[in-house]
Amino acid sequence: MRHRLLAAVLLLVLCGGCEQGTVRVCTWNLTSLGAGWGSKDRDLDLMARVIDDSCDVAGVQEVYGKSAFTTLQGKLRGRDGSWDGTLTSRTYRSEYYGVLFRKGVAIQAEASWRCALSSSSKPQRVPCAVLMQAGADPFWLVNVHVLWGGSSKAEQERRQSDVAAIPAQLNKLLGKLSVQQRLVLGDFNVQPKDAPGHWGTLTKGPPNMRRLSDDQPTNISGSGGSAKYSSSYDHILFTEAQMDRWTREFARVDPTAFSPTLGEFKKKVSDHIPLSVTIFE
Repeated sequence: MRHRLLAAVLLLVLCGGCEQGTVRVCTWNLTSLGAGWGSKDRDLDLMARVIDDSCDVAGVQEVYGKSAFTTLQGKLRGRDGSWDGTLTSRTYRSEYYGVLFRKGVAIQAEASWRCALSSSSKPQRVPCAVLMQAGADPFWLVNVHVLWGGSSKAEQERRQSDVAAIPAQLNKLLGKLSVQQRLVLGDFNVQPKDAPGHWGTLTKGPPNMRRLSDDQPTNISGSGGSAKYSSSYDHILFTEAQMDRWTREFARVDPTAFSPTLGEFKKKVSDHIPLSVTIFE
């Protein structure tokens, strides 16, 4: 009990200057940031504008280069020109998870990330969590990127199993800690409508989770003038115990507010669309 009280006091001191009110938390797959796919065409200034206009805290996936992440962070100017960021160690092959957050709105309340153990003998990206605080409330921001692996039936079933395994992984990782509020976000590579049983296992926990994102598509398929919205893979969930205290306003960022067409957004920015939820209002 004493350790929990000291931890709570420390968090309050650390975030004493954090603004009370609205905080927008986003999830966004940055599509091979720093390597590989379309790297020469990426517009980091435009990517930064999307984050700065839409988010106060952004959990991001598919970061493949620390320098690209640092460059992106440096392009975030915001209200006071002050953003911070944190990366995991490499989680699977050469991918990092990251969080970018606006200073004065949120802080990283614990220096180190915590990553779950694999639940399978097969290749698996595991969830990783970092303790954040906005306003008076600390919470675990859990970043998820379920490995795609291909379109075969075996890989589809493996992805579904990976989604269903997340609660057990997180309970082993976080279950005995004093802070139990969790905000789970990322690219699950499984649509809830295609695997309601597996998603039901994820939301039932324990602890019970509520999916705040809807089934709007969050990917862009095709290119140029034929680009269109596609699969609903990206999602945001909260622990249900928070729901009466945290506002639940949800939005899918409009790519055409930043780029003339979906095809141009995909080419210059990402083939995923950021999702945003407003909390602590």
